[in-house]
Amino acid sequence: MEFHPVANIFPMMTDEDYEALKADIRQYGLKNPIWIYEDQVLDGRNRWRACNELGIQPNYHRFYPGKASPVDFVVSMNLHRRHLTTGQRSAIAQELATATHGGNHAKEGIPSLEETAELMGVSRDSAVKARLVANEAPDLYQALKNGEVTLHEAEEQVKELQQEKRREEREARILERIPADIRPDSVAELHEEVSNAPEVQTIKRIRKWLNEFHKVAKIFEAGGVMGKPSEAVAEFTPHEDEWFLGMIDEFSIDLQEWRDAIYKKRPELRKAKGGLSRVS
Repeated sequence: MEFHPVANIFPMMTDEDYEALKADIRQYGLKNPIWIYEDQVLDGRNRWRACNELGIQPNYHRFYPGKASPVDFVVSMNLHRRHLTTGQRSAIAQELATATHGGNHAKEGIPSLEETAELMGVSRDSAVKARLVANEAPDLYQALKNGEVTLHEAEEQVKELQQEKRREEREARILERIPADIRPDSVAELHEEVSNAPEVQTIKRIRKWLNEFHKVAKIFEAGGVMGKPSEAVAEFTPHEDEWFLGMIDEFSIDLQEWRDAIYKKRPELRKAKGGLSRVS
């Protein structure tokens, strides 16, 4: 016999609990009936399975919707007799809000997420988080539903998966900008190649020199503005100050032109630089 889709929203018993139930039915018989709706098991899946394995004919009761819907009935029969974690109840709440009723899978009065969250005793926010886990990581969601991970643990893992996905997308965009004939297999390979390229080492030295010269220039300018030259430049005459600052400006221009010439020769280095700084 098949299980009703609404019944399947609740997780099956653990192996340990199921064996305990089976042993109880073997010794004392079936105490609670199996509830049937639309020729499917609506409540009592574990009991039905145990009876089937033990060769015991179960007692069936048929469910007729009235004031209580199939969802209300299943929640009422399972919520308080099952020791469910917050993560499990959140997962069930989000599934109940999207459950299909009946053999034709048509929605019939399906409650909202707010209603199912309240029904399961969790916040709407928890149900939304469970839905995010279900959409982003189905295997992880199954572990959440089985009580193997907490909702917080599942949420953190999903964040890591999303970050990894965004990183991979950025890497793909970086690689697409590089000509096919020199395109590496991965950004990691590109990073290593670019970092070790002689041109890049030269550019790094240029940047270092520019930074150092700009620092010296600021010292000179600060001394001039304040009227009190710092100790580092106290021995320079005004003429020497002017010459040194002019030399820095000229050398800075030379260095920038040198850098631009390297980028012109190896345009992929300029493209890789911007992307790599955001990826690594």
